[in-house]
Amino acid sequence: MDESKTRAALLQHFGDALRNEDAMKECLSISRLYSMPPDELYYKWEAYVINSETSAAPPPGGRAREPLKINVDNLRELKKVIQADVQAAGKGFGGAEADGTPRLGGGSAGLGTKRRQGRMGEGIEGLLGGIAPQTPLAKRAAANGRATPGTIKARPPPSALGGMATPTALSCTNFRTPARPAPAFGSSPSGSNGFPTPTAGSGKFHTRTNAGELAESLNAHLEPAPAPANPGPKSRVALSSASDIKLYGYRYMFEKISERSEVLDDLIDSFAHVVRQHYGISDLADPGAATSEPVLCVGRICSDAESAKLSESSVILESSRMMGSGIRIPLRFAPDCVVRGGAPGAEGVGLFPGQIVGVRGKNGGGGWFGVDEVFMMPPLPLAATPASDLLDLQYDSDRLAGSPFSVMVASGPYTLDSDLEYAPLNAVLSEVRVQQPDVLLLLGPFVDASHPLIKAGDVDQTPSEIFRTRVGRRLAETLDSARGTTAILIPSVRDLISAHIAFPQSHLQRDEELGLPPQKRCKLLPNPAVFSINEVVFGVSTVDVLFHLRKEEFFKKAAEAEPSSEPAPLKDSMAMLCRHVLGQRSFYPIFPAPKESAPDVNLDLTHQHLLKFAGDVVPDVLILPSMLKHFAKVVDSTLVINPGFSTKAQSAGTFAKISVHAMDRAGLEVVEGEHVEHRVWDRARVDLVRV
Repeated sequence: MDESKTRAALLQHFGDALRNEDAMKECLSISRLYSMPPDELYYKWEAYVINSETSAAPPPGGRAREPLKINVDNLRELKKVIQADVQAAGKGFGGAEADGTPRLGGGSAGLGTKRRQGRMGEGIEGLLGGIAPQTPLAKRAAANGRATPGTIKARPPPSALGGMATPTALSCTNFRTPARPAPAFGSSPSGSNGFPTPTAGSGKFHTRTNAGELAESLNAHLEPAPAPANPGPKSRVALSSASDIKLYGYRYMFEKISERSEVLDDLIDSFAHVVRQHYGISDLADPGAATSEPVLCVGRICSDAESAKLSESSVILESSRMMGSGIRIPLRFAPDCVVRGGAPGAEGVGLFPGQIVGVRGKNGGGGWFGVDEVFMMPPLPLAATPASDLLDLQYDSDRLAGSPFSVMVASGPYTLDSDLEYAPLNAVLSEVRVQQPDVLLLLGPFVDASHPLIKAGDVDQTPSEIFRTRVGRRLAETLDSARGTTAILIPSVRDLISAHIAFPQSHLQRDEELGLPPQKRCKLLPNPAVFSINEVVFGVSTVDVLFHLRKEEFFKKAAEAEPSSEPAPLKDSMAMLCRHVLGQRSFYPIFPAPKESAPDVNLDLTHQHLLKFAGDVVPDVLILPSMLKHFAKVVDSTLVINPGFSTKAQSAGTFAKISVHAMDRAGLEVVEGEHVEHRVWDRARVDLVRV
């Protein structure tokens, strides 16, 4: 029924009371929202009036009660009653149609809404209601007796399972591992190698010949930290967090547009202050205002083409409301454009959406801003510690006594695509038992939502059970053997064991179902996290920001404004990506996140301040796991490490071992009382090892 006929029918039932246009619109809204014909809406109103009169207290003095008027307020109250009826009806099935289709609720409470027949115990297949097999691919597959990637195989009836009942929970909480219950760590049915028996498709991993091979090394002239001869139960290093962990437990999905815009505005204004201080600029201008003289503006790089990668023709600059009324203006780079504050020898500048930059040039009134010079953001200062504290941390006889401390870093996923046996994690933990590092840093995902078996619902354990039997129990056994090792766990937004799936992400909850080691031996930190091991500041994020930057970056060739007299270093694209993270002072400087990668980020913009480097200092060690090739580099005096993933589909991945040596004792004693930069890049050895 079109709107004109609906209006006429409503006037016929309600009379002149609906001559008020606001009341008419409210009735039209209810009718359209609940698919309710005008006559049924009128019956609902009559029932609402009767119920209101019978439940209301009688008026004082025996006066007659005034009839309930048809106005917007009362119609909205009626709408709430109808909505409550619909929600109550949705809790169960109350009858069936002639064709066997269940009907919601009883009477007219269902408002004509029907559901296909299907029980909760039938999982996703029942919820799909036979929709999937209607596709041409599924029809051909059904005719040939084959399953398609997009279909879900039905479970056999109880009789086919020897009388065993099938699980009755939805597949999202119903995970079945394809093999058997996980054996205890270090044991094996075969009794030989300590790994579970290989499943089909995992032979490539178990038959590898390069396990433990050194893939890459940084500062190889330094000796790796030896395993302690007689490790005691007390840790040799001091751990501290630079972040307020409680701030990460925010409620997500409650962002307001006004809050998001304020965060974006404040970010531009804060970087504008940095530009003024670092480059000695007194005034900043509005890029949208026409001028005949060159001016300096600060803003955010955006793309004019939402679906295409950033290019020279699509670069636009967004100003803040304070400096330019939030205007967006296209940028046109001059042929002789130069860059200031960039990397030596880069021969240009990398730009990506969300990047804050300064540009010098003119707006001639043609609707674009001509750029003669690009100003890059300077990195934060390096961390420094009083020399007396460094002497205590590095040379105390009860601590390190001048010996190096070691950190082992591994990143998920930790199991092969063909099974959920976590054989790569077993290999890493076996190395922990041998090396006995001071700190074991394990990065998520631990139970990966994108694992093929989990996505297909081909598991019958909950995520907590998978973690407890495959990760938690084995980690506890490993720490019992490595008495001086402390574990740190940082989740991923793809982790099924994490109740918080937005980025920035809260830490894992210390749930008994996870089987985690005691808090003294196992620390849980948020994502991203900034923490210190002794004096060394570590920054860690499990979101693949390097890969996202690689996809989004546009490189504009430009000369250096102040060329260096020293020989230019070789071009390094990975170092340039790392420099973006350091220069923008954020673990995720991209905005918006790439469309195809947005589910792997789930960026909560209103809590963007939690993505900044804590303490207003740049981390000594920045760990950014990525699907890009593993590496360890020194970028602007920061040690940046991509440890790689522990596994790649059916193949073994890599992990990192960091050995941090003590500083020269005599040099510290000379400057005792002064703050000393840590210079970790010069005294740390990084080994990237194949799992």
